[in-house]
Amino acid sequence: GNLGIMWQARGDMDKAMDCYDRMLKLDPASADAHWNKALALLLEGDFSAGWELYEWRWKLDDPRRVLRNFTRPLWLGDSALDGRTVLIHHEQGLGDTLQMLRYVPLLAHRGARVLAQVPPGLAGIARTAPGVASVIPEGTPPPDFDIHCPFMSLPLAFGTTIESIPSQVPYLFAPEVARQAWQARLGPASHRRIG
Repeated sequence: GNLGIMWQARGDMDKAMDCYDRMLKLDPASADAHWNKALALLLEGDFSAGWELYEWRWKLDDPRRVLRNFTRPLWLGDSALDGRTVLIHHEQGLGDTLQMLRYVPLLAHRGARVLAQVPPGLAGIARTAPGVASVIPEGTPPPDFDIHCPFMSLPLAFGTTIESIPSQVPYLFAPEVARQAWQARLGPASHRRIG
């Protein structure tokens, strides 16, 4: 596994893939091999195979990666959404959650009522995602829902390819209260301000 990671870091994806495939021949149940191969496939743009293998993250020996045990079923794109309430929930970094909020309009367009459970610090900006019905800060029990999907499983659920990455931008906006507070704090702009 480490040899494959080294080849991947050096940019030799063929040798990295060969290492991961050899690991899988020796141990077909190796979560590490599936996970590393998933990352390599995604880097190469093979989203179809990459997102499927990305689900192996739940089997890694990593206490931070635990699929939440909801009583409602996991949704991975395998059933219709029309009229159903779907809970999408934070699982990794803040940036990953911000990126995956781009899927909210797609869920809503398919007829879902979308609940987004995010870290409290992202609640304000998550509320600006077009199509979100409700934002629930982590640590707060969500209201009733029919199905759930972790944020990083949304690309698999939608069969995302490089060509179909949701690219309608902007898909998030500064909350109006925060925008007004910063405008009052900074005053009128005399030149471009970047921060």
